[in-house]
Amino acid sequence: MQVTIRAQGHLKQYRQTPVTLDLPEGATVRMMLDASGIPWAEVGLVAVNGKQAPDEAVLHNGDEVMLLAPMEGG
Repeated sequence: MQVTIRAQGHLKQYRQTPVTLDLPEGATVRMMLDASGIPWAEVGLVAVNGKQAPDEAVLHNGDEVMLLAPMEGG
């Protein structure tokens, strides 16, 4: 299956996006991140098709995944 990743902020330093990855059926958000080379610890929020998704969420062919860096400040 294929999913498209779009990284925002400093996450772009790990991978130029958008990029389409080929993943096995049943792959999760965590598996997609491992395949992408973007460190999980650097990701603040994952959205799949516009909705927040946990790392165990199962992806489907054609999904669009947005990766956002954590917010800082105070």
